[in-house]
Amino acid sequence: MKLLKLIFVIIVVLSFQFCKKSEPGKPIPISDKQTHIPPGYDPSLYRNKVIRANLTGYDRVNDIVVDSTDNSKVYLVGYFDDSVYSFSVSTTGIVRFNSNGNNFTAYSNCFFDISSLSNEIYTLFQSSNGDHYLGGNFYSATPISNLKFARKTPTGSIFTYTLDLNGGVRSVREQGGNIYFCGDFIQVNQAYCTPILSLSTNNTALNQVGGLNTSTAKRMEYFNSAWYITSQNATGYVVSSNGGLWAIVGTGFNGYCNDMIQADGKLFCGGSMTSNRNNSMPRNYVNEFNGTDWVKVGANNLSSQCLDLEYYNGKLYACTYNSISYYDSASNTWKNACGSGIAFNNLSKIKFINGKLYGVENGSFFELTV
Repeated sequence: MKLLKLIFVIIVVLSFQFCKKSEPGKPIPISDKQTHIPPGYDPSLYRNKVIRANLTGYDRVNDIVVDSTDNSKVYLVGYFDDSVYSFSVSTTGIVRFNSNGNNFTAYSNCFFDISSLSNEIYTLFQSSNGDHYLGGNFYSATPISNLKFARKTPTGSIFTYTLDLNGGVRSVREQGGNIYFCGDFIQVNQAYCTPILSLSTNNTALNQVGGLNTSTAKRMEYFNSAWYITSQNATGYVVSSNGGLWAIVGTGFNGYCNDMIQADGKLFCGGSMTSNRNNSMPRNYVNEFNGTDWVKVGANNLSSQCLDLEYYNGKLYACTYNSISYYDSASNTWKNACGSGIAFNNLSKIKFINGKLYGVENGSFFELTV
């Protein structure tokens, strides 16, 4: 008799729970939501796009640099002149963005003459002591003129240091207490040099890196005790130097190298390549250096050449002209990072800012949300 009563109580309780779940107007418990995700649905995909700044005409953003003292803030640099309508502040060439308030502020009182399409800012770098180094090909910044590479102290309002280079600076890094920079130049102070130079942080010693003049450089990374740079004007290679001669890395590429980053202790290069230099081995638009040569990343390939690479939360992201993808290491495939409702046109840059994904598309600076 007691057993029958116990069975009856259990049946009543289970019936109550079943009715509770199906009762109209009651929210489904979180545990049940997880079991009701439609097949193939990926809750991590970005499905919404919000324009934060709409640049027009020839205006463009070349680089997005996260503030090393506050990862919710970034610096946008590029070619934009008198852009009060785009950023709601009057600024030229460089502007601050706060992702918490989604607002822009002017950068100090530095205004750059970029009235010509050949004059623009390529990148900004913050050194470990807080100094700001600006690279590009721009005309003037009071009181220094004809700048390619300039420095400003954390508390300063103007740039006080520059070099006589015959081409712009594309990339800046720091290693072992020295600032390294590379770019379109092959002369410094009217003397021929390699396209990567080092500068002591107190700005007293300027040195060449490597013992052989190479093509101008676009990107640079310090990896396994050597410097690696991508070519700016020549196809086919990444070159490296550990202080000696520059040498081609592996068997090279048959296309341009647009970006190079370190992620998870590995070196990746993205670009327009489809094989090595002599077309004897296939390459993807994104490749990993295995210590000897480059190997394809992913069993499939991106839809078009890789323009920019990002690494966030254990995932490698790649930007093409019309898509953003991430590498799924479990399946060894590239997958779309955005839902079908988002379309892109002429993407050029992506960046994670304080856990949020932003990008540059055809002159517009936008934010993606899930």
